[in-house]
Amino acid sequence: ECDHLEDLVYMGRLCRMVERKPVKLDHTSLVEHPRDKRCIIEWISTDGGRKRDYFTWKILDEKVKNAKSGMVMGCVIDNFNELDYD
Repeated sequence: ECDHLEDLVYMGRLCRMVERKPVKLDHTSLVEHPRDKRCIIEWISTDGGRKRDYFTWKILDEKVKNAKSGMVMGCVIDNFNELDYD
């Protein structure tokens, strides 16, 4: 959400409304040198089933939904329509 008007240029960039839809992944890999750096981890699960903010490392009040065994994480993928695939 912003105060911009769609189809106008702000600071050299065209303003466009983008519909963001959640994407459910079956599995992923964490690597030391990612090829596409647009996937950002927001939170990870604790052993107690709560969310831990990945940037501040603070434990949040939210519980992880549908947590099974193993670590669960929440990520944001910026510009999903433009991701580079193999």
